[in-house]
Amino acid sequence: MSLFIDKHNRRKSPLALAAFGAALLYFCVFGFLYAVLAEPLYGHVRLGSPAATTAAHSVIIALVGTAACCLLFLLEDKRVAPLGFAGLTVVLGMFYAAALMLEGEARSLMIQLITMYGLSPVLIGNAVAWPIYFKMKKAAPTPKRRKTVQQELMEHILQVPKSIYDLMYEYVWVIFWGIGFVFLYNFFAFLLRAMGNSFTPLCFLGIAAVMNIGLDLLFVVSFGMGAAGAAFATVLS
Repeated sequence: MSLFIDKHNRRKSPLALAAFGAALLYFCVFGFLYAVLAEPLYGHVRLGSPAATTAAHSVIIALVGTAACCLLFLLEDKRVAPLGFAGLTVVLGMFYAAALMLEGEARSLMIQLITMYGLSPVLIGNAVAWPIYFKMKKAAPTPKRRKTVQQELMEHILQVPKSIYDLMYEYVWVIFWGIGFVFLYNFFAFLLRAMGNSFTPLCFLGIAAVMNIGLDLLFVVSFGMGAAGAAFATVLS
């Protein structure tokens, strides 16, 4: 039995990867809608002030995106759809946390942009998806049966050899929980490069590479943690 697979070869948390994937899908859906609908809406929907116009556009796009994302309720497990919006909430919080670390006008501008374009999809999505889920749950409770790793992977058509199913899941599970730290590192690295400072990110990248090698040897060789150990080393470095 491994860290994330029980003795019956079932995942200890069946929804984690599905919810994470749904959050990424929602993020792409809303980003696509902003790219496609922003200009037509600006030409046809205008209110008294620029702020009110932007807010109206954001609400319209959030409603359209939420309707598209709620198609995930067609899946067998109805929990994936609302948990995807919960994942979007976490992503929005990460953006706010990163914005608060900026200084002066950059902080105010970033918080304003995040609020204008990110708050509506999160609020409307959660406000719509969770009541739908609870009504569907009340009408037809979710069965307690859990599928094996092989069944879930085959259903999602992942091209992973059967011999490394368990190792793949252990690695992805740890990377999933550490994605916030990876995001913050890349955010500040790109921010420094945008400011013209490419030397500092390069130094941190070199330090992280050396740490990753050392932690790999420690977790995998010394502690015998396998794929999970390699994932922990990646996140910590």
